[in-house]
Amino acid sequence: MKLTMLGTGLPMPNPARKGPSQVISLGNTHILADCGPGAVHRLSEARIMPRDIDHVMITHHHADHYLDLGYFILVRWLMGVDRTLHVYGPQGQKRLIAQLLALHDFDFRNRLGVMTPLRPLPDIRVVEF
Repeated sequence: MKLTMLGTGLPMPNPARKGPSQVISLGNTHILADCGPGAVHRLSEARIMPRDIDHVMITHHHADHYLDLGYFILVRWLMGVDRTLHVYGPQGQKRLIAQLLALHDFDFRNRLGVMTPLRPLPDIRVVEF
């Protein structure tokens, strides 16, 4: 098992520290724990691509722990991933995911208009704890 710290920052911006986010790797399985600001870019720096992640856990609903989640979902989809994304989080996680998808709906649909072949929108399964 390997733990990769992507960000350990606080809500206040700090150029030396991105928002809270870690990756737990078990062989070829990667679990993204939290998805704070800058997490997607830090994944790339760690040579772990969003397309390689099928499980995300959000520890709690402070914005600095999920601000990159909508971007992560969009980028993973743009990378051609149609596998189900499993998201685990506290009560309210289903509502948060629905709101993030609604926020990015225009972008998803706009991109669908130029894609060949057409692909389904992201399939996200949420488990609340």
